[in-house]
Amino acid sequence: MAAAALMTADEFARMATGETEDYELVEGELVPMPSGNPMHGEIRGRIEFLIRGYLQQQTGSVG
Repeated sequence: MAAAALMTADEFARMATGETEDYELVEGELVPMPSGNPMHGEIRGRIEFLIRGYLQQQTGSVG
């Protein structure tokens, strides 16, 4: 069985974001990242809400 060709960091960076958003490059191989659980999503949403509110208060806009 032939070994798979390893990917460089430059090749990974040139890939479309949609193709790589759920992967990380580990020693030349694409490794799927585990998705967050519902609690992770809830915490992430709350933090994002707080940061957006703070930025809007400080700058007058979030963009």
